[in-house]
Amino acid sequence: MPKALHIALFICLATFANAQTVVNGYQRSQFTEYFSKTVVPLETAVKFLSDVYQVNFIYEHELVINKKSPVLANVSGNFYDDLIYTLANHPIQFIKAGKKTIVLIAKEKESTARRIIRGVVTDEDGNGISDAEVFIKGTSWGAVTLRDGSYFIDTVPEGKYTLTARCVGFRTERQEVEIRTAEALEIDFKLAIDVLNMDEVVTTASRNPLTKIESSVAITTANSAQIRERKPRSTADLLMYIPGFYVESSGGESGNNLFPRGIPQDGSYRYISMFEDGLPIFEASELAFANIDIMMRLDENIAQMEGVRGGTGSIYASNAPGGIINFVNKTGGEHNAGIVKFSIGDYGHYRLDYNMGGPLGDNWQYNIGGFLRQGDGIRDPGFAANKGGQVKMNLTRFFGNGYARIYGKYLNDRNIFYLPIPLKNPNNPQSIPGVNANYGTLTSVFMSNVTLPKPDGTFINRDIRDGIHPETRSITGELFWDLGNNVSINYKSRWTKADIGFNAIFSLDTPFSAAEFADSVKHLYQLPGFAYWQYRYSDSDQPIDNISAINNNGLIAHSGWWSIQKPLDNMIN
Repeated sequence: MPKALHIALFICLATFANAQTVVNGYQRSQFTEYFSKTVVPLETAVKFLSDVYQVNFIYEHELVINKKSPVLANVSGNFYDDLIYTLANHPIQFIKAGKKTIVLIAKEKESTARRIIRGVVTDEDGNGISDAEVFIKGTSWGAVTLRDGSYFIDTVPEGKYTLTARCVGFRTERQEVEIRTAEALEIDFKLAIDVLNMDEVVTTASRNPLTKIESSVAITTANSAQIRERKPRSTADLLMYIPGFYVESSGGESGNNLFPRGIPQDGSYRYISMFEDGLPIFEASELAFANIDIMMRLDENIAQMEGVRGGTGSIYASNAPGGIINFVNKTGGEHNAGIVKFSIGDYGHYRLDYNMGGPLGDNWQYNIGGFLRQGDGIRDPGFAANKGGQVKMNLTRFFGNGYARIYGKYLNDRNIFYLPIPLKNPNNPQSIPGVNANYGTLTSVFMSNVTLPKPDGTFINRDIRDGIHPETRSITGELFWDLGNNVSINYKSRWTKADIGFNAIFSLDTPFSAAEFADSVKHLYQLPGFAYWQYRYSDSDQPIDNISAINNNGLIAHSGWWSIQKPLDNMIN
C-alpha cells in the first residue's frame, strides 16, 4: 500500500522575532499540551514549532508515528536550533523547500555522524537575503535561506565540494569546502547586486513571489536542458509537457491545436496566449489560417518555457482563460559561451542549431542564435516538406540601477500541413493502391506550379511547396530601472510584422473512379462556350490517356486547395 503523505499546515500569528515572547508570555497557555510534559509525541513537537515559527511541515506520517521528543525548556528564537533539538533522537533530516516550507525525510542508514553546513547569506550592507539558494554543485544537497538570510544543510557526505549561493538580482558566489566526519562548517556569503540576470527568471501571469510548492497558481516550467531532453519536434510537442493541456500535433510542425482542460473549443490556440520574453508573440492567438504557433519556433535560444494554467491568465493577457505560455530567451552571461549542434535523421532530416552569448566589454552583453533546417517529412510529398530557419539576437546595456535591452527576430520557414488521406475498409482501415496509409499524402510535387481561377475570372499562380510559410520580423525594447525601496520600472514594447502564406490540400469527399467523374460532367457540353475537357498532368500540361492506370487505382479525389496570404502588423507595450 502506498504511504500517505501527511501535510501539516498550521495558521499562527507569531513571528520569528517575537517567538519567545509569545511562548513565555501570556500566550503560553495556548501550548498547554506541550509544556505540561517533559516528553511529547514527535508530531506534537513538530506542530508546536510550526505554530511558533510560522513554518509548514511536509512529511510522511509513518516518519513521526510512535516517536517522542523532549520538550523545549525555552524557545531560543532560532528555528534551526530548536528543530535540531526536537529531532535529535531520531534519524530524520530536514530540507527547506520554500519560504515557509520544511520537508522532513528519513536519513540514510549509513549516516552515523552529523556533517553540517550552515551560515548566512547577506547583501553588501549586511542585510540578510531571503529565498537565496545555497547548494552543493553536482548533488541534491541544498537549502533556501530564511528571511534573515540563514541557511542550514544537514547530513552532507564527506568530501570536497563547491558550495554555491545565488539569488535573482545578485551575483552568484561560490566557495570550495571540504566536509569531514562530524564537522559543522560555518560558511557565510556576501552577494553583490547584479541586474545581469534579472529577467532570466520570469513570473508569468502572476505577481506571487512564492515558490511553486507554496503558490496557488498552477505553474509548469522547463529549462533549456529539460527542453533538450524531451527533443520536441515542434512547439506543440513541447506544450504536451504542461499538465491540463491536450495538444493535437498531427498537422506537422505548425498549425496545430491546443485544448485547455475544461474549456470547450474547436481547435487552434483560442483560449491561451503565447508570450516570448514577457510579451505576446502576436496579440491575437487565433486567426483564421494563422495559429500562433506558426510564428514560434524552438531552438537553442530558449532558456526556459513557463506555463501558467487558468486563473490569472485572463488578467495578464487577452482571451486567455486557459493560461499563458511564456518562452524566455537567453541573454548572455558574464562569460562567453555557446553551442553549435548538427542533427541528422531519417526522412531526409538535417538541422543546424547555434547559440552564442557573453559580455561585450564593460556594461554590455549580447546573445545571438537560431537554426537552419531541411527535411522531407514523414509523409514524403516529393519535395523538401520543411525548409527554413530563424535568427534571434539581443543586446543589453547595463547602468547603475538597471539595464536597457533590444531584441531582434527574423523567421522564414516553410512547413507542410498534413491532412487526412483516403483509406478503405472502415472496420479495418487499409491502404488503397498507390497511397500508403502510413506514409502517403495528397500533397504532391506535381502541384508545384499551378494556375488557380479566382471568382472574378482572373487567375493566380500558387506553389504547394510553400506550405505554411511565415516570414516574421519583430523588434522588442526593454527598460528596467530599480528606484530603490522595493520600487522598480520594467517597460517593454514590441513591433511585429508578419506575412503568412498558407497552402494546403484538403480532402473534400470520398475518392471515386475517373469514369464516374466523366459521367458527372457530361451536361457541361450543353453550356455555351464549353468546348471539351480532359485529364492533364498539372506539371507538364500533357493529357493523360489512360486515367484508370494512374497509381494503380483509377481513382480521383475531390480536393480543395486552401491558399491564403495574411499580412499582419502588431504593436504592443
